[in-house]
Amino acid sequence: MMDAAECHGSLCGLLAAGKRTMKDQWVSEVLEGTDPANANVRECRQLLAEMWDEVAGALRGDGFSFEPLLPADDTSLADRVESLTQWCDGFMYGLARAEIKAFDELPADVAEILRDFADIGRGNLELGDDAEEDEAAYMELTEYLRIGTQLVHDELNPRPAQFQAPPGVH
Repeated sequence: MMDAAECHGSLCGLLAAGKRTMKDQWVSEVLEGTDPANANVRECRQLLAEMWDEVAGALRGDGFSFEPLLPADDTSLADRVESLTQWCDGFMYGLARAEIKAFDELPADVAEILRDFADIGRGNLELGDDAEEDEAAYMELTEYLRIGTQLVHDELNPRPAQFQAPPGVH
């Protein structure tokens, strides 16, 4: 059983690692132990498949539209921080499912981001005494997840070079 943030994180980890063909496996894993004949389960299966496609499109797109699935701002900060740690834990699980194990074989910036995500996923975040400061720190971490995920995806899934005219052709 995974909560929504952890589930989304695992999806993002798989996609960041380039495992676009694992959609059906991921959906089945998320719904493991449920009755496939149940109408609610069938609807959930469809929604999860759509979410996969939506996230894959956001990560591949040029508009930096990717957003980690985290609770709304009106949720308590403690609950949002917990979801943030679960999202990172799910992301690392997705990478493990994609069989990315050796950070030292990855580009240095990717390895650093993944180490940070792993640290966050361990739940090493504590709230302080200043609510405004804690809120600002949470927003910074959320933005780091967004940009870091996009960077990991782009580094591990380079786009094919655009057509380039041969030298001397104008």
